Amino acid sequence: MGGVMFNGAGALYGTTQAGGKEKGGTVFSLSPPLGGVGNWTIASFPLAQPNFTEYGVLLLGNDIFGASTYGGANRMGMVFELQR
Repeated sequence: MGGVMFNGAGALYGTTQAGGKEKGGTVFSLSPPLGGVGNWTIASFPLAQPNFTEYGVLLLGNDIFGASTYGGANRMGMVFELQR
């Protein structure tokens, strides 16, 4: 797993190297419970192909950016953008 990042609302974003639809990694978000009571909510955004997302994420506006060591046209890694 790469580094993690909090947004202004207290949600935690990060990546995993394995798991997801193709078992090649996910981008995830953990959102705190409203009012501080209850359970955290997890959202997982599986990538379309195995990518091994191990570098964490960057949050810019409503977009999530990251990089991988695998995937892309030549399977040599890629930079990706997910819109929240």
